[in-house]
Amino acid sequence: MSKHDLEPQLKHQAYKTGYRFGLKGRSLSQIPSQIRGNTQLRSLYEEGWNEAQQEIKAGGQYTKKQYIRHRVSWILMTALAGIISAFLIMQSLSEPTEGLKTTPSENLNAPTSKPEAFQSNWDSADDVSLSLLSDQERQSLSVTQQPRPIIPKQTLENLEPSLKVQLYNGHNPEQHFTAGARLPKYVRELIFRVDTSELSPSIALTVRWLWQRQLIHSQSWPADQSVIQAKQSLFSAQQGHWDIEILDPSGQVIYLYHFNYVQ
Repeated sequence: MSKHDLEPQLKHQAYKTGYRFGLKGRSLSQIPSQIRGNTQLRSLYEEGWNEAQQEIKAGGQYTKKQYIRHRVSWILMTALAGIISAFLIMQSLSEPTEGLKTTPSENLNAPTSKPEAFQSNWDSADDVSLSLLSDQERQSLSVTQQPRPIIPKQTLENLEPSLKVQLYNGHNPEQHFTAGARLPKYVRELIFRVDTSELSPSIALTVRWLWQRQLIHSQSWPADQSVIQAKQSLFSAQQGHWDIEILDPSGQVIYLYHFNYVQ
């Protein structure tokens, strides 16, 4: 029987079986028994098996080429990303350096310009801090920060015992304070009253208020005043020792009165 005597269905099945076995990786010797006994069918089986092997080989080469192509592309992309990153880093490092480059004349002016900016920052911070304080606290802070002369203590040799003095609360005249008293924190205004009616001869007098020997206020009266009243405000930051001194026209202390303002 020649090859052309076989039915087309058997030929197609033998070729397809060889092709399928070839794709599955079976060897050429693993031929089904119904095909092995017929030379024509075995020949068609071998043709199908060889065709499968060629396709496997061609596919493997294509896969290998594709893998190499993808690998090369990935390496190139990684290298390009590294170059771009290095360029951006170098640019970011060079920009501040270029900004700091100055001429010799500019370097001479640099020490004066920087403290001004620094001072302006502190000034703005102080303004914000002061805005959080109450009016009383801001006034108290401004009063205590003012530069004031320091008055040294005098030797008290010519005290005038004829002067009659009273210290009392400016908001409550009935509340009097003796010399050396500790004033409570709610007292915000004091009045120092001096009776000079028995002072002979009558002279001009000056009353000055000293907080920790800093001159806070000074006021003078002419000789024809029989009663003088010196008023002084107290702030929360001015706690501690206070002196009230009465001076004659020559500047000598003729009367001393002191108290302590506590918080």
